[in-house]
Amino acid sequence: MELKLDRAAIELLYPFFVCLNSQGQVTAFGRSALKCFQNLKEGKHYHEVFLVVAPRALKEHFDSDLIHNKIVNIKSVTTNMSFTGQAIRLDQSNDVFLAITPVLQDTDALGRFQLSYSDFPTYSPVFDFLILTQAERFARREQTKALNAMEEQHSFAKLNLEIANFCSRCSEIADALDFVKFTLNKALDWKVQTEKSETNAESVSKEISERNIVLPLSVENQLRYVLRIESEQTIFYNDSLKIFLSSLCFTLENLITRMDQYASIQEAQAMRVNSLKLVTLGEMAAGIAHELNNPLAVIQGLAWLTLSKLKAGQIPVEKFEENMQKVIKMTERSSKIINGLRVFARDTGDDPMEKIDLANVIEETMELCRTRIINRGIRLDIEADGKFHSWGRPIQISQVLLNLLNNATDAIENSNDPWIRVSISAVNDQWEVSVTDSGNGIPAQIVEKIMSPFFTTKPPGKGTGLGLSIASGILKSHGGDFWYDTKAPNTTFRFTLPMTPEL
Repeated sequence: MELKLDRAAIELLYPFFVCLNSQGQVTAFGRSALKCFQNLKEGKHYHEVFLVVAPRALKEHFDSDLIHNKIVNIKSVTTNMSFTGQAIRLDQSNDVFLAITPVLQDTDALGRFQLSYSDFPTYSPVFDFLILTQAERFARREQTKALNAMEEQHSFAKLNLEIANFCSRCSEIADALDFVKFTLNKALDWKVQTEKSETNAESVSKEISERNIVLPLSVENQLRYVLRIESEQTIFYNDSLKIFLSSLCFTLENLITRMDQYASIQEAQAMRVNSLKLVTLGEMAAGIAHELNNPLAVIQGLAWLTLSKLKAGQIPVEKFEENMQKVIKMTERSSKIINGLRVFARDTGDDPMEKIDLANVIEETMELCRTRIINRGIRLDIEADGKFHSWGRPIQISQVLLNLLNNATDAIENSNDPWIRVSISAVNDQWEVSVTDSGNGIPAQIVEKIMSPFFTTKPPGKGTGLGLSIASGILKSHGGDFWYDTKAPNTTFRFTLPMTPEL
């Protein structure tokens, strides 16, 4: 095959061509070839311009007959760019025409060698292919980046969920912060520190550097804690990390708020418990005064009788000793009542749990209210023979019993044949204490309201409506339960406490 085109047509069709004479010297080249063969010059031997990859004949020595119509592969010695094409003999001479084009993998090569679309007039499909290849590679890179970002977001979301789930179960902010430190150290290889602060939130702002992040944790514009994060490697503060840190702050600030609210509720609960104690003592004042007057009257009477007989010389030693024993007994009874009042009135919120016998707690509670109940014509029955050991704060359990007994007394004092019964039984590894009175139960329309704070059916000045709600809170804090028995024939409240094995 011989090419029969003039120079202008050849340059238009093959802008990268190179012509070689029989000695292998360059005789002509295309207008775009110089961009890729930067040392290209007429008269130069082809070995100085490019390296031959194939065919072997052109690689070892130049022979136009052997390479005629063969596919050639060459490589520029200056730009290291590869070319492929066909060797064609020109008709007007014995020169060999190398119709070649650059082998480009992407459009980045075009910029490096100042190539453009005009260098590929007859090779537009080649140029279009390069553009498509470049677009595909760009799309793949963007897809990879998006997938990496999604994986990172998923990892951060999973980490945040783990922290949020733990914090939701925390009762102390210190536990949550310790968990955050451990989790971030383990998952992200960060060194995390937390500092407690009581200063204004404006004094510490969010700071982000290559290796450090400072996050203030504020509640109602009051700075409570500062989270400091350090990393041995550079921290890339991308969108995923921004979302993660914002969510982390939101979780911890919500926890701090919840802890504040819980502390306020606990404080209010403690105040309500103490207030109810004073109300209960006030309601029992008359009965307690009578309870103390009885032994004091006995002591006074025995003292006068003994003294008068002693002066008259009419009392034997045995009778004297008997009277003194009665005085001692009445004194001990009065002392027991006073001690019970003193212990009951004090704040027991910080008392440790101790092993208690529920039968003893019931008996001690009766010392405070038995006279009030009996003086109102109410029969009182106690069914608590034996040992009923549990863990708790005895004064708080006594407060629950006093409240239930006072409520029962107020409810039935004007009824026919009124009675109150307190009993203990074992139910599924728990002690169940029942306080039942002769009433016919609570109306269905108010049963759901009786445990609500400040709800009461008593007239103004007779009740606060706090007793049952506080009783429920006390028993739940002891690991027990408290409820009104809707199935019992008479008005019955029950509560449970965990059993403690005998030592």
